[in-house]
Amino acid sequence: MKKVLLTASIVCAFALAAENVIDCNYAGQPPAAQSKFGNVVIQGETNMAGKPAVLVMNGKNNYISFPGSNKFTLKNGGTLYAVIKPQAKEAFGMTFFKNKEFLLGVYQNKFLYFNLMPNSKPDYPVFLPKLEMGKWMSVAAVVKVSGKDYTVTLYVNGKKPVTKTFKNIDYKATDSEITFGRGWGSTWHFDGAVASFKLFDTPLSEKEIKALDAKCPIKL
Repeated sequence: MKKVLLTASIVCAFALAAENVIDCNYAGQPPAAQSKFGNVVIQGETNMAGKPAVLVMNGKNNYISFPGSNKFTLKNGGTLYAVIKPQAKEAFGMTFFKNKEFLLGVYQNKFLYFNLMPNSKPDYPVFLPKLEMGKWMSVAAVVKVSGKDYTVTLYVNGKKPVTKTFKNIDYKATDSEITFGRGWGSTWHFDGAVASFKLFDTPLSEKEIKALDAKCPIKL
């Protein structure tokens, strides 16, 4: 069984498995959070809307932080996964972000964008084109490691993945904490709705990505 390192669920309610480090639920009941790292903190102005209720992020000043999550790294591989409904009002919107180590977000309202060691020289970007803004979608980045070679696979709704391998990477883990919904400083805030998001310390298969999609009542 894959070990879940960080997971927050807003629509998809499920019991906290033994291997989960963070599990948050905001669907039709008082918010609850459990975290090995520390508290899950919603920063800035946020609200719940829709049926089922989901977290709405304004693209300006709200995001989610995970104190103590500096311990997490993709140095040995892992998976980033989220169910989101991005809006087109902002050209850039971040989901997962760990400064100078990794990011996953929406780029120019067109691409799913992943980068390994962003703001470094070199960095290692991967793009998956033709996102449909304003619609629910699952997005995932799977990182597999073989020696110093890193293979990144991006998925949208578990279909038509894009895969790219980077050779001989000198991966440098950082002491930054993970945020969801915000990139560098005050930029790249996510504008749209969030149903769920999860972070694993192991690379998931395409079958496992689709199984995560099947657990959520949001129609993808």
